[in-house]
Amino acid sequence: MTLWDSLRILGHHDIPDPALDEAVARAVKRVEPKLEYLAGYPNRYRAAVRMALDYATRLAAQVPGPLAAEPASFVGNPHLRAFFASPEHLEEALVRSRAIHDLEALQDAAGPHFYALLGVRRREKTVLDMEVQAGQLRRDVARRVVSFADHTV
Repeated sequence: MTLWDSLRILGHHDIPDPALDEAVARAVKRVEPKLEYLAGYPNRYRAAVRMALDYATRLAAQVPGPLAAEPASFVGNPHLRAFFASPEHLEEALVRSRAIHDLEALQDAAGPHFYALLGVRRREKTVLDMEVQAGQLRRDVARRVVSFADHTV
């Protein structure tokens, strides 16, 4: 951590930071452009925008790297098997994607490979199941089942 970072943490917002000022201006323009005319602009919004940018940076760092999403690689890829029930389900999600249809219209510009973000809705539920414990079959054992639905590419 540099001296400048320490001063920012302590609340000294008068240190010029053009990137932060630009982010504040973009945020104000999208939320309410009239905020620009209030006293304390842009200093008043720097801390909140800095926190939002830091959060977005941490969130983006958690996104896993790319993986080949094709039915042929389904069996060998645990991520694809976690998100999709079968190779057919994967192919159905890709075929249903409006973004991929739009990309296919620009095929010459895109080339043979492209990157896309997969969005899914995680669903958890508790079900009653059976298990063998110490050689005996137990019924009505609560288990948590996690599934993914509403796939969006």
